[in-house]
Amino acid sequence: MKKYLILLAFFPLIIGSQCNNKDDECHKAVMFYNNDTIDVYVLSYFDTTFYQHYAMPGEKVIAKSKNNNAISLRDCFEYRIPIEKPPYLGIIVTNAKLVDDSTWDYVSNHKLFLKQYSFSLEDLQGMNWTVTYP
Repeated sequence: MKKYLILLAFFPLIIGSQCNNKDDECHKAVMFYNNDTIDVYVLSYFDTTFYQHYAMPGEKVIAKSKNNNAISLRDCFEYRIPIEKPPYLGIIVTNAKLVDDSTWDYVSNHKLFLKQYSFSLEDLQGMNWTVTYP
């Protein structure tokens, strides 16, 4: 009985590790640096129309700061990006004050973005898993 309880305890850890690439590396987050003087929202997506249907503008990143949660996944980017069609990670940066003063629906429908990125797995690896705005 103890063996089964131990197996049950470790089952989520075994299932949770989905990244089995050849290098056994797993990046679940991309560091985002906001070098601007304004606060921004950062939204990452895979589907090219996803942001239009999302109810929130993403994670707020304060001016002149870094954030390791704004662009993150439960599984590995090394696993996820290659299976997407197209195989890219999209990132949208918006002015936090504009979103807070109006609505995310308004900003996204009018595409009032400060910056829109599209990164391949190779791009992210070459940038050492770091995105700097602007």
